[in-house]
Amino acid sequence: VHWCDVCHTKLCVECSEKEKVNGVHWCDVCDEKLCDKCRLIGCQRGNNCSVCVKMVAPLLLEENRQLRDERTNLEDKNNLLGGQNKSLGDEIKRLSDENEALQRKLSLIRMVAADLTPR
Repeated sequence: VHWCDVCHTKLCVECSEKEKVNGVHWCDVCDEKLCDKCRLIGCQRGNNCSVCVKMVAPLLLEENRQLRDERTNLEDKNNLLGGQNKSLGDEIKRLSDENEALQRKLSLIRMVAADLTPR
């Protein structure tokens, strides 16, 4: 059984060798047995061991792909909301113009009514 020196994740030898992400692997240079998640955290905190960096590269590539997908989804959503916002702005302008026209008509009706009211 391989187990991570940091988080103590345990995987059998066969599973660690099959796992492309989060297997527990030994680094000859660092002399540590770490799961990929703990190795990634170590690399992000400044462990510049080239062997460790190569081991977490698939994890970084997957994270990068997920972030690109999320960015694309957010851009699509932003574009959709931008279109909806423009439509709502156009509707507000139309209703505002209609309101002004109705206000003018109401003013005219009040003036006519005032002229027709006996004194």
